[in-house]
Amino acid sequence: MKLRFALDKVIVRPGLSLGYQVIAPDGGASTKGLDVGAVLDCAFQVSPSLVGLLQLGFVSQPAGGNDDVTLTFAPIFYLAVGVQVGR
Repeated sequence: MKLRFALDKVIVRPGLSLGYQVIAPDGGASTKGLDVGAVLDCAFQVSPSLVGLLQLGFVSQPAGGNDDVTLTFAPIFYLAVGVQVGR
């Protein structure tokens, strides 16, 4: 889920994510968990047909595991840079 705000020449899109993760290693028992994350996108016009994109976000798993193990992890932050063709 994202919101959208136009600020002068930049479009800012903050968002939240909730998900269900399944990790199934080869030869091991699968684990399941709750994924919680957030993202902040910034889009800016570079040329009439090209948009630059920056994204800062994180993913985490505050609850999860299986009958044998508890699997949780703190937020893992990331930065992504890209381009969008068209408007």
